Amino acid sequence: MRYFLLFVCYTLSLCGCNTARSLPPRDQIHYLNNLQNEAEFHLLAGRPLSEKYGNVEAIKLVYVLKTQTLYFVNGSKYAFHNDFCQKYLHSYSDIDWFNKIEYGSSPLRQFVLANVNHYTASDTYTLEFFADDEVPNNLLLELYYKVSSNVYFGKEMKVLANSDRMLERQKNMGDLLPWLNIDQIYAQQSYQALYTAGTFGYWRKVPVTELKKQHFTRHDIIFTNGLPNDFPLVAGILTTCFQTPLCHINILSANRKTPNAAFKTAWDNPYYASLQDSLVYYRVTADSIVLRKATLAEATNFWKKQPKKRPQILATDRKTLQLLSFDKIRYHQTHLVGGKAANFAELHRIKLPNKTQLPLPEGGFAIPLAFYFQHIQRHHLQFLVDSLSNSEVVNQQPDKARKWLRALRDSIKNKPVSPQLLNAIERRIAPHAQQGYPRFRFRSSTNAEDIPEFNGAGLYSSKTGVYGDSKQSIEKAIQQVWASLWSERAFWERDYWQIDQKSVGMGILAHRAFGTEAANGVAITKNLYRQGYPAFTINTQVGETSVVLPSDTIQCEQTTVTQDRYITNKETISIDYIAYSSLNKQQPILSKPEMEQLCNYLETIKAYYYSNTNYRFRYDNYYDFGLDIEFKLDSTSRKVYIKQTRLYPH
Repeated sequence: MRYFLLFVCYTLSLCGCNTARSLPPRDQIHYLNNLQNEAEFHLLAGRPLSEKYGNVEAIKLVYVLKTQTLYFVNGSKYAFHNDFCQKYLHSYSDIDWFNKIEYGSSPLRQFVLANVNHYTASDTYTLEFFADDEVPNNLLLELYYKVSSNVYFGKEMKVLANSDRMLERQKNMGDLLPWLNIDQIYAQQSYQALYTAGTFGYWRKVPVTELKKQHFTRHDIIFTNGLPNDFPLVAGILTTCFQTPLCHINILSANRKTPNAAFKTAWDNPYYASLQDSLVYYRVTADSIVLRKATLAEATNFWKKQPKKRPQILATDRKTLQLLSFDKIRYHQTHLVGGKAANFAELHRIKLPNKTQLPLPEGGFAIPLAFYFQHIQRHHLQFLVDSLSNSEVVNQQPDKARKWLRALRDSIKNKPVSPQLLNAIERRIAPHAQQGYPRFRFRSSTNAEDIPEFNGAGLYSSKTGVYGDSKQSIEKAIQQVWASLWSERAFWERDYWQIDQKSVGMGILAHRAFGTEAANGVAITKNLYRQGYPAFTINTQVGETSVVLPSDTIQCEQTTVTQDRYITNKETISIDYIAYSSLNKQQPILSKPEMEQLCNYLETIKAYYYSNTNYRFRYDNYYDFGLDIEFKLDSTSRKVYIKQTRLYPH
């Protein structure tokens, strides 16, 4: 009966809601009790706290339960719900107590807190709750009808099912509320800001199929109609396909600090086409692209002011010619085994709260850099390395550099690996092969990768070798991994960062290969969409389909996950879905218990690294401390494995 009366009140109150009224200036308004027109919405609206979507206007809502009073809060005066409740309603003085009561299930709750969001690309209005809000169904329903009866878009507003809690409510409440799913929002977005920054460069509109045929300079800005998994060292990029924040394109953009965005309808934009080969200013903001012609004087001034990269000679150990167990290696010993193997070794030192070890791929060991240098010396390939270290020749004659790179890669792959090394590796693998794990993954681990100054994501190759198999041999796998040190994209990236090419070496991280993956993913131990907020950003995909090198026709699952202990002081998690995987029928890939297990691992790794490494000194606070962690879900056991960790670009 209560819900019926609410609906009647909602219907009657729609009349007379569009009458214009005179309001004071924005800076004099604390709130409105209703919104009569679009101008009033814009008067109060600001950016949402989370930047997970572009082109969104948001208004904070505070509903006082005791008086049944609704406040549409002025976002320019109050950045958070708590600000308004504390400063204007004089309710709380302690933020932790506010979070525990007002987002939890306490009977002491005084408010219902939410947002009304306007997605301008699709002209969609939604009522949204924080993922960790435990607001009961009756109050959710009451708030919906209270809001919809006091806004000019009442009939159009829907409740966004954006979290695991809201999905459960959608199942329970059904047609009592009009629902909207996240894929409907994601599909209707036309603009996506990946890395916000500004730059000057020459605008190059090139079809994605032609990218590999073109030569670009560091002052070019690529505009393409697809999603390249590899793109050269340029000043910026604009694509027409949405990306995930954890794909290699965006990791490279973040590492280089170059603007990166996606704009679905840009390819046919005549203005963008008219700028072909022009010198332009290109800036990516949270909601839009700034693109205009520029003068050579202002571009040159900008380029001159860019920080000069100091030449780096990397430390290398060229003497350790023995396979190493992980108890012999620490995270900072990139000079010994490379960044990936060093960080993987550090993972073995971490204990979970129950004193057990992290779940890591079995049978692991490291092949030090010294074996790579030995291979180069034994087969007299140092002269090619020396040639590629002459930056003046390389930059003036890039075609010659490409020939040298190809020759060096081919030579590394065609020269036999030391028999002593192969015998040692086979002895390490033999017991695992007898236990049913003959396939081993040999993973690139250079001293120019996974280090604070140089992320190197996606620059090098990893290969699988099979014990006793001549076609997919261990030797071929090692040769291919070593050769990938001299791929064009890796070489030019190091050249840009002024890394001495003669000091670069390739170690290898080896462990048993995964044959049956139910899912794989990448997690960043910080919230990429909201600074200073305690959440993990997790991208997941079905099976072995790549998250970091996606096809432009495949969408991965994107989430942020909050550990509720930081908000409501409970040992649970809240999952905020941004997009579902296009391969999983709009369903979450990991179950809630599997996601909880993963997040426990992520929190343990993050806390350990923050306390026991010098990485933490690069960050202002714990919440924004970012590690890039890859994981796998075994299809047989449904066991979550941690595959690697590296520092996320700051």
